[in-house]
Amino acid sequence: MVLVFGATGTVGTEVVRALRAQSVETRGLVRAASKAHLVERQGAEAAVGDLEDRDSLESALAGAEAAFLVTPTNPKQVQWEGNAIDAARAAGASLVKLSVVNADPEATEMIYRIHGEAERLLRQSGLDHTVLRCNEFMQNLLLSAETIADPDGRFFGTAVGGRGMGMVDVRDVAAAGAAVLTAAEHRGDTHLMTGPEALSFDRAAAQLTSALGRTISYVELPADEYRTALVGDGAPAWLADAFLELYASFGRGMAECVTTAVRDLTGTEPRSLERFARDHRDALSAG
Repeated sequence: MVLVFGATGTVGTEVVRALRAQSVETRGLVRAASKAHLVERQGAEAAVGDLEDRDSLESALAGAEAAFLVTPTNPKQVQWEGNAIDAARAAGASLVKLSVVNADPEATEMIYRIHGEAERLLRQSGLDHTVLRCNEFMQNLLLSAETIADPDGRFFGTAVGGRGMGMVDVRDVAAAGAAVLTAAEHRGDTHLMTGPEALSFDRAAAQLTSALGRTISYVELPADEYRTALVGDGAPAWLADAFLELYASFGRGMAECVTTAVRDLTGTEPRSLERFARDHRDALSAG
């Protein structure tokens, strides 16, 4: 039995799908019973639990041999992941943690720092564990699906400039996660998950153009304008600031690395952004 934290999120949903495709007995953690059907329709069991309630996590982990840990970016993230780690230790389950490129408990960037602190807790726990680090998900472009689908065909960002990022498809991360969850030989390892190349946003726009058959452009905004847009879309101020820190680090080349981790763990080459765009043509196209 494998428990997937965040089983209805972008990554968790794909991990559940990948495990069920291998007929692995899977349980998905949901915060509200009203979301249980989203897990159950994939042929997995649903468990209701709260990351702030360790008892509920221990109950969800009962009988599980391994767990996939992914939590939302939040100032409480280290506390939440610490609770999950403690519950996994009590259950005797190994853990695969989704982390981020450049995770470091001493980092000045919030997202790098909290993942680094959580990774340190995991190492100190004594649990069998594996860490999968990622940077930019291709699926993040779907957050701009409306403006990409518009006749003007644009998406927006800031601070990155012409530097590349090893963008990775979440489906490839999930396939790697499923492979690691079901094989003991990767325990203790840290893998950096990337796509096949480091793409600047301009290069990403060119691949979207090729896949969708119409011109897509990337528009770089001043940092303060981008922050205003994020907050206007409902992001808390602290999260907008964290994203600005992250993209500024990308602009310094801190996400340009490309690895063979997807192929090494799954035996399959990672998806290109052009393939991702073709697979999501309906969401990215007008009408």
